Amino acid sequence: MSERDGRGRWLKNCAPGPGRRPGFRARLNEMVTRMLAEDFEQHGRQVIAAVRATKPEAYLDACVKLLPKQTQTEAFSQLGHLTDAELDEIEQYLAASRARLVKQLERIEASVGTSTLVHQSPVVDAGPSDDAGQDAPPIADPESPSGQ
Repeated sequence: MSERDGRGRWLKNCAPGPGRRPGFRARLNEMVTRMLAEDFEQHGRQVIAAVRATKPEAYLDACVKLLPKQTQTEAFSQLGHLTDAELDEIEQYLAASRARLVKQLERIEASVGTSTLVHQSPVVDAGPSDDAGQDAPPIADPESPSGQ
């Protein structure tokens, strides 16, 4: 009677053969790892550069396979302890402060008589708590053909 079925699997209640010798897989793994390390020391940089130049998809695939399967990242923020309401309040305060600074710059430009300062970022609406520069005239852009 055969101890294996038609697919080569051991039948139930049969003692399997001797199998692999103890430590064989570990020795094979160690030998291959040592050979790869020696080869990499001699040719590693050149091979990496060649693969990167000729097969960038294989290079990227190798890089991705070296990364951990799952990385746990934790975003750290010094403002993380604040509530959404507190963050909204800070945002409104900063928008109002920025609007006041824009008004001050416009007054300085007007007193100097030339428009040398250019306002390039959009004014953020600070909400109903402050005038937030809503009546401020636009700042002229000296590089534009019309001066605005």
